[in-house]
Amino acid sequence: MKKLLLILISFCFIFSGCGTVDQLEKISQDLNLYTIDAEIDTNTHTISAHERVLFKNRTGTKLENICFHLYPNAFRTGATTTKAVSNTQFEKAYPNGFDEGNITIGALNVNNEVCGFEIGGADQNILIVSLAKALEDGMEATIDMDFLTLIPNVNHRFGYGEHTINCGNFYPVLCVFEDGEWDTGGYSPNGDPFYSELANFDVTIKYPSEFTLVSTGEQTIMETNEISTSTCTAKCVRDFAFILSKDFECVS
Repeated sequence: MKKLLLILISFCFIFSGCGTVDQLEKISQDLNLYTIDAEIDTNTHTISAHERVLFKNRTGTKLENICFHLYPNAFRTGATTTKAVSNTQFEKAYPNGFDEGNITIGALNVNNEVCGFEIGGADQNILIVSLAKALEDGMEATIDMDFLTLIPNVNHRFGYGEHTINCGNFYPVLCVFEDGEWDTGGYSPNGDPFYSELANFDVTIKYPSEFTLVSTGEQTIMETNEISTSTCTAKCVRDFAFILSKDFECVS
């Protein structure tokens, strides 16, 4: 069954948090910036990517570490979050039986210096980056990391099914710092469990040209040797997501 690209526009902009263009520009000037270069293998359903986060300490205190959510690990084997969906929705979400999803962090550095990190949280869902030098309030840090995300076979906002590959929260997401600590609340199968601050995004995604990609933000596409490269930019949004399908029809 053909899907209409128009229907998905609302999905890709539900994360917007700003109003007019002038307001957008003004607010976006002081936000963190995610730059992600990703390539999706639609055969293995994996995303290999490099992420750079330009982070400014606005916490009012000196930071010894910086924390990120690793939401795909809620879909891993052994996770305690009811396999990422409620028990009542399990069979509908996993028509072919449970299939694992996860995210693995590779090389990581801060300000071009290798830093230690650990994976914490009840479901290995928090990345804790240890800073070699404490980050004073008002100072900036550039965090670079490689990661590999495995997309599960599940009808969900993060998963693939018969018609689409849905990539919501596929990347490490900065935790919110409030009340003197990082908010590391885990994933919930109910409602919208994601808590993150507004940020700017520059995301480049490579994928087979037989697919159409819909994403958050404005998009430009270049095709070379059966590979499409979409460059997506979004300012002042609380999240970034994209969907791939061979069945989309573009309407304008």
